[in-house]
Amino acid sequence: MTSSLETGISCLVRNKRIRVTQELIRSILHLENCGIRIYTTKIIPHLECNDPTEACRRVTGKYFDTPARLSTNQLTLTCCILHNIIAPIIVPRKGHLDEFNHYDVFLIDSILAGRKLDFSYIMLNHIDTILSDTRTKALPYGMILTKIFQQFKVSFRDEIALLPKSTDTINTLTLRRMKIFKDDGQWVAKSKGFDNESGPSTLPFEGGEEMDEGNDDEDAPPPSQPRPQSHRPSSSTSGFNEDNYNLLNGRIDSLTSTVDGLKHAVSDLQNTVASIQNTVGGLQN
Repeated sequence: MTSSLETGISCLVRNKRIRVTQELIRSILHLENCGIRIYTTKIIPHLECNDPTEACRRVTGKYFDTPARLSTNQLTLTCCILHNIIAPIIVPRKGHLDEFNHYDVFLIDSILAGRKLDFSYIMLNHIDTILSDTRTKALPYGMILTKIFQQFKVSFRDEIALLPKSTDTINTLTLRRMKIFKDDGQWVAKSKGFDNESGPSTLPFEGGEEMDEGNDDEDAPPPSQPRPQSHRPSSSTSGFNEDNYNLLNGRIDSLTSTVDGLKHAVSDLQNTVASIQNTVGGLQN
């Protein structure tokens, strides 16, 4: 395998020569050939339109010098959600999502500011960076690599197709896994260790009731004790703990299985009745 940002990344896959370039990535993903071209994980990129200290303030809600180590607990709620999307999709890497690097700050701040980024440049650089690490045993962007292999007509014989998991879809269930719930028209962070001083711990629920679309039960937070209306939603976990929550989910799954079994029983009964009717009809004729 050879790597060069000018000529792309070249390798041999099942006797097929593959060359991944920015142009190829743009073609496969239908990306525009425009935007800021910068990639570094060591520092927050310094641009005329982006001061690192100000970028840190915007994503954390605090004024402080750029820290050497960053944690998602320092992010505002909006930025925490953005990071949960960016980390596995734009710059995927191994490990958990609790920590993020300075380039993540730049990406989040650029999205909030509406700056255009050249994602083909970012992706090619990210692959090149991972290839330079001798400890790496796998490449990122697995599904995109599959599209690239298809482009070069690489045989997938004897390969096992892996379907996307439910956790690969970003939706309200993603927020629930992050312990972010809808409460009184707002998204509220109930994650342990979430820093309330890092900006607002609640995110306005835009669209009001229009966004419910019948999913109130899925999006609703665990029930808590009644509290005066003048109080802000608490960011701490409620008395309905995780064990109770898992128990409730288990009972719902059990009920779902029972209902499904009942559906099959009714279907079998209908088939039996239809068979009897056909038999009777044949005897009458």
